[in-house]
Amino acid sequence: MIASAIRAASGISCCRLIGSTAVRTLHGGHAKLGRIHGLIVHQFLLSRQNLIPDGIRIPAVFSLIFVSIGNAVSPYVSQNLGAGKTERIKKGYHAALVLDVCFAAVAFLVIETLHTQISALFLGKDGTALAYQVSGDYMRWLGYFFIFMGIKMATDGVLRGLGIMQPFLIANMVNLAIRLSVALIGAPRFGIDFVWLAVPAGWLANFLVSYAALRKSWPAEKVEPSR
Repeated sequence: MIASAIRAASGISCCRLIGSTAVRTLHGGHAKLGRIHGLIVHQFLLSRQNLIPDGIRIPAVFSLIFVSIGNAVSPYVSQNLGAGKTERIKKGYHAALVLDVCFAAVAFLVIETLHTQISALFLGKDGTALAYQVSGDYMRWLGYFFIFMGIKMATDGVLRGLGIMQPFLIANMVNLAIRLSVALIGAPRFGIDFVWLAVPAGWLANFLVSYAALRKSWPAEKVEPSR
């Protein structure tokens, strides 16, 4: 029972540490992929609908928390790796995944219930009915897949903390290639739905590549000799 209590307390402390670090890094820079893809959505709508869709920037606000968790994981992992406490790395990673699931659920609920009011903060009174529809549909679509972004960011954070940069770079290049190719090729032919589809598809592919590399690179846990 004592051992179980210690493990539980350790898991709680990991969550608190990563959560507090994420809050401190919340105002870090946006992911460049989001900016590039946002420009694609903006250009597509501008040319096809004569519309400036400020509402597409709204999901970037929710994505900040996942970016911050990923940024918090990296120093946590590197510090424990340097201290030789490799057993804490997996605990921290699992704690980050729990936080991601929780925040993804909160984001989903907020978007599902308040997407019109959130759009109004960005579009204002000048927003057309089409602008509100596009903004709301885009937010609600991404709301189902924020968990993909969360687990991708956490996994990337562990790779950076371990200093495994080549798979991290490859995974993000795969993400970029999928998002740009699907959006640029599919959207002009089949509509804006393919722009939206490109986002979670890129996140998922990024996670799969990063996680495959992480599975092969977990540092071995030190086994203390019995006395």
